[in-house]
Amino acid sequence: RETGCDSPYWLDSQQASQVIEQLKQWQKRVVRATSC
Repeated sequence: RETGCDSPYWLDSQQASQVIEQLKQWQKRVVRATSC
């Protein structure tokens, strides 16, 4: 959804890095929300 690609196989390296960084941010939000 964020990259406009339907499959991770079609991501280029920049898009893959973007997805990874977004997942890291999501993980931080989840950990913060569950640790309170």
